[in-house]
Amino acid sequence: MAEAFPLLGLTFEEIDPDALFIGRARGIASKKKVRLQQIDSRAAWDGLCTMHRIGDITRLDAGDGYLEALHLVGGDPRDR
Repeated sequence: MAEAFPLLGLTFEEIDPDALFIGRARGIASKKKVRLQQIDSRAAWDGLCTMHRIGDITRLDAGDGYLEALHLVGGDPRDR
């Protein structure tokens, strides 16, 4: 999915059901964690990547209107 969509939205409902982590997937570490370079609601890219356990992801969003609009405003992040 990371190759097909510029932004992904990750939800961890059992940890924090109200949070949506949005960003560009930057790879998989140890086949158990995804590296995510996050973008905030103001379309500003974080300079560092966060690590999230794949097994904790309960919903994965891609290609919806909000994510597409956020990408149009924020553009692509610098390569890390």
